[in-house]
Amino acid sequence: MGSPTSPFPTTLTPTEPDASSSSHQTIDTEPTAGADGTQPGAEACGCFAHLRPANLEACLAFDEVASELMSAPDALPYHRHFVSVETIVPLSSLRRPAAADDDAGTEGAAGSQALQPSATETETDDEETPTQDPRLVWTGHYRFSFDAPLELPPLGWRVGGGRWKRPGRERQAQRANGGVDLLLARTRVPAAGLAGLHARFAFERNGAFMLVVENPRRPSVVLGDEAFEAGSRVLAKRRCRIGLGNLAYVFEYVVRTDGGSEAGERERRFQERLGQFLRETFRGDTPPKELLASPAEADHPLCDWLIRGTVGRGAFGTVTAARHRVTGKVAAAKMVVRTQRSVGECMKEIDVSRSVPEHPNVAALIDTIYERGDRWYTGPRPERVWLIFTPFVRDSLHSYIQSSPSTSSLAAPLPPRLLHLRLSLFYQLLSGLAHLHAHGFIHRDIKPANLGIVSLPATTDSSQASTVKARIVILDFGHAIFSPRALPQPGAVGTIPYLAPEMEHTEYGTGVDVWALGVVGWQLFVQKALPWRRVPEEEAVWMGRMAALKDKVDEEGEDGIYALLVHMLEWNEEERISAEDAMGHTAPQNVNRGCHFTSLPAELQNIIYELALIMPDERDLSGKKRDCSIFLSNSAISLECTPFGRIETRIPCSCTVEDEKTGSISATCVQEDEARVHTHPLRV
Repeated sequence: MGSPTSPFPTTLTPTEPDASSSSHQTIDTEPTAGADGTQPGAEACGCFAHLRPANLEACLAFDEVASELMSAPDALPYHRHFVSVETIVPLSSLRRPAAADDDAGTEGAAGSQALQPSATETETDDEETPTQDPRLVWTGHYRFSFDAPLELPPLGWRVGGGRWKRPGRERQAQRANGGVDLLLARTRVPAAGLAGLHARFAFERNGAFMLVVENPRRPSVVLGDEAFEAGSRVLAKRRCRIGLGNLAYVFEYVVRTDGGSEAGERERRFQERLGQFLRETFRGDTPPKELLASPAEADHPLCDWLIRGTVGRGAFGTVTAARHRVTGKVAAAKMVVRTQRSVGECMKEIDVSRSVPEHPNVAALIDTIYERGDRWYTGPRPERVWLIFTPFVRDSLHSYIQSSPSTSSLAAPLPPRLLHLRLSLFYQLLSGLAHLHAHGFIHRDIKPANLGIVSLPATTDSSQASTVKARIVILDFGHAIFSPRALPQPGAVGTIPYLAPEMEHTEYGTGVDVWALGVVGWQLFVQKALPWRRVPEEEAVWMGRMAALKDKVDEEGEDGIYALLVHMLEWNEEERISAEDAMGHTAPQNVNRGCHFTSLPAELQNIIYELALIMPDERDLSGKKRDCSIFLSNSAISLECTPFGRIETRIPCSCTVEDEKTGSISATCVQEDEARVHTHPLRV
C-alpha cells in the first residue's frame, strides 16, 4: 500500500512498495487517447515490452532524444527504431502526482488517497501555483521488439547516454551508435547519474529476460525495492520499477494486456518470435514453452523462486517449471503433500535426494521449501512441500520412446544418426547409474518415466544437431535407498515390467538397476514395446528374447549394443554386468571417440559460440574486417581472432588437421584404423 513517503506510487507498481531515493518521484506520462499523433500500440509495432519514463529527470531526458528525432527525419537513424514518441504536453502537467486509477482494483483507497495533494494545503486564486511551467515536452516510451534488429543480439538492448567522442579527447574511441541501443539522454543536464553504457536488458539462453549492470562505477541499478551494483536480476513481473542513476522508469510487458483469444494469440506469437530469436542468437535448443511465456497472473513467487507452468503429471510426477528470481536459473519444482501417513516416505525422498553427490546425469536437489517453514512435520493438517531440482527436464524418456516411430524388431537396425543419439543417451544413463552405485545407492525404480531429457538434438537437421548436445538425467529418488543390499518388498517398490527376477523374492543389490536399464535399452534399440510383462513368471518369454538377441550378436560380434543388452539382462544377478563395467563396453564407448563437434566439451562449444557471436558480420566495432582462424591439433583446439588474441582448449580425442580455414572446423579422427572426417560450419 502506498504512503506519502513512497517514491513510487502504487499506481505504477501495484505489486510491491518501495523505499528508494526521492529522486525517483514518479509522475504520470500516460498519453491521452485521440488524434494527437500517438504511435501504434504493442500489437501494431510488434513490441513485447515498454520502458516508460517515470520521474521528471527521465521525462526531460526523453524529451532531449525525442526532440532530436522529431526535428530531423534522418537524426539518430539506429536509435529511432527503439523509441515511440507519443504526444507533447506542458511540463507543468508532469509535475503533478499520478492519478490513482491505473490499478484501482489492486490497491486500497487509502493507498491511492495518500498520493493526492493534501486537502489542507493553502491555495488562493490570485496566487500562481509554483509548479506552473509553460515549456512543452515530448512524452513516449522505449520499446522492446524483435522486429528492430539489434547491433549485438547476444548483449541485448544496451541502455545509457551513449559513449561519444568529445572535443579534446582525440584518443577516445568512437563507438558505433554510442555503444547503446536505447538512448536515454543526449546531455548530462537531466541525467547526471547516467553512464554512457549503464545497463542491459538481455535474454539468456534459457529464455530469462534479465536486467544486467554494465557500469558498477555509476550509481546502482534499482529493480523494485532492490538496488544492486553488479550482476543481474530477472524481470519476472508484468510491471516493475527500474532506476538507472537518477532516472526512474516503469518497465511493463505488453503481451498480455487483456484477456480473451486476442491476448492468447499475441502470447503465442511472442513465444514463437522469442524461440526464433534464441535459436538464431545462441544457436542452441529452444527452451520449453513454459520458460518462453511472458509473466502471467498465474505465476506465483515461492521464496526465491517463481513458479511457472506445469511440465508433467502421472508417473512422471506433478512438476512445474521454476525460475530463480535473482539469477534466472531454471529448475523444476516438484510438489508433494506430506501427511501423518506419508511424512516418512516424503522425508526419506528428500534426505536421499539431498545426499546424492553431484553428477551431470543425476538430478540434484538444490532447494526444499516447506509450506509452514519448518522441516519437522507438526501436523495434523496436510502440508505442501516443494522440491527444487536441477537441471530442468523438458520431457521424459517415456514420452520420447512413445512418440518415436516403431522399429521392426531386430531385422531393421536404427539409422546411423539415430543410433548415435540413442547410444549417447544410454551411455549417460550408465554413467549416472554407476555414479549412484559407487556412492552406495540403489535407485530401485529405473524406467523411462524416471529418466528426464534435458536437451535433445534433431536427427534430421544437421545444423541443429551440431549445436545441441544430448543430455539425460536420472530422476525420482522416492524408492532409492542408501545400502549395498535390500530385502524384497513385493508390490511396494519398483515398476513391474522393469523388476529384476530376484527383486521380489530374495535379497538383492545394485544389479536390479542394471536389469531395469537393460529393459530400457531394449525399448531404445530393439522395439519400443516391452519385452515382457512380468518376470520370473515369464521366464520362457525371457529365454525367447535372449535367444533372438544372441543370434544377432553372433552376426554382428561382441562389440555391438545387442551384446551389451545380453549382459545387462542376465537372469542370475551374479552373472549380470555392473554399470561401471557396462560403461567400458565397446558399444557405448564408440560414442565418445572422434572429434565430432557434438562430442566436444560444453565449455569448448561455448567458447566457439561466443567467439562466433561477437561479430556476426565479420567486422569489429571500428568497422574493420576482422581476421579469425581456427586451429586443431592432436590434443587441443584454438581459436585466434584479432583483436581478441588466441584461446586454447584441450580436447579429449586424437585428431589431426585435415583442413584449416576460417568459417569451418575440419578434422580427421582416427578410430580403430578407420579415418572419419567431421566438418562443422561456423559463422566466424
